[in-house]
Amino acid sequence: MFSGETADSKEHVIPDWLQRRFKLAHQEVILPNQTAFRYANAKVPVKTEHNGEFGKIENRMAEGSFTSEEAYLWALKIHIGMMWIDSRLKRERKDPSSTTILKGTDFFKQVLLFRNLYKNWANGGRTDPSPFGSVFLLEGALMPNEFDLFHCMISGALGITIDHRFLFVLLWDRAEAMQGCALDDWHRTHLPRIAVSTEETRQQTAYMARHVWACEVAHELFLWRRPFRFRERDNVIAATPSVPTRFRKPIDQEIHVKICRSFALRPVGGGESQQYYAFELPAAEKQNVGASSGPRNAHDG
Repeated sequence: MFSGETADSKEHVIPDWLQRRFKLAHQEVILPNQTAFRYANAKVPVKTEHNGEFGKIENRMAEGSFTSEEAYLWALKIHIGMMWIDSRLKRERKDPSSTTILKGTDFFKQVLLFRNLYKNWANGGRTDPSPFGSVFLLEGALMPNEFDLFHCMISGALGITIDHRFLFVLLWDRAEAMQGCALDDWHRTHLPRIAVSTEETRQQTAYMARHVWACEVAHELFLWRRPFRFRERDNVIAATPSVPTRFRKPIDQEIHVKICRSFALRPVGGGESQQYYAFELPAAEKQNVGASSGPRNAHDG
């Protein structure tokens, strides 16, 4: 995973320390084919040498003393790991002839970029921009001991509980969301709704607030996103747009619905300027309502 060398070990996609902290071992994530997969079984092949080196970032993430650059690389590792699992599992898991959830060729370039960014970090290099994408740490977005995870491959977004804070990362926007009003919108619009909610509704209010905020930010940046090339020179990896002009693509309703589903949301009513959402229970959950031993989180394409 880290280098393309022959693996001699395996690594949890969702780190073991995070699984222990939030008791996730027997809980499940919903895959894009709407089946459930245990966190404890979500592992990728790695070479021990590189896994040990990356453990320096893992330790800082666990201690809460990480930088934005380390948080970005850590989130990208989870993103690549989830996609690796999708490239190995059958879309129809009981049908041996079924195609995989994701074709390996679909994410080869992203794996290559991750390996280059990891190597650059291990060698003491830097990136431009730094961090390579937008990294947000939301205060007040979670209830005590609450774990949440969403992963959207289409928009390249990952949200995950770290400690009492919620980490949200946009992988491919060249840190443009951090330069805009996204965080101000969280503090101005969404955080106050949590603050004025009743004790009985606060957890659901917080859940919807962070999911709606993250979904809208991810979708908007997806519409504005430009393809980029990455180049390495003098121990610096730079992301350079491959088209000169930045413009907003028109909304594709089908893609919008898929992105919303990745955040466990369904758009209802409203227009582009005022969108409303409902909580979208994944199909795998609808078939097992009341049977879950814990929360199942969204990972979708």
